[in-house]
Amino acid sequence: MPRVYVSLIQSDFGRSPHGNFEAVIVQGEQLWHWSRDNSDVHLPWIRGRRVTGERDDVVGPGCIIQSAPSAGR
Repeated sequence: MPRVYVSLIQSDFGRSPHGNFEAVIVQGEQLWHWSRDNSDVHLPWIRGRRVTGERDDVVGPGCIIQSAPSAGR
């Protein structure tokens, strides 16, 4: 059985008060960012940018976090 590596958060980005779902998913030997706008349940997941480089091979799961940068730090 193939392994599925996913890191999932509910961010505060987007138009909905619920925020968007953001995921980092291993596909083949690459790591990709996916997101879903939660303002409408019918909207699909959208594949964003590749996280890994052209010559990088993924050997395990990725991780996604959200932070709020502070001024002066």
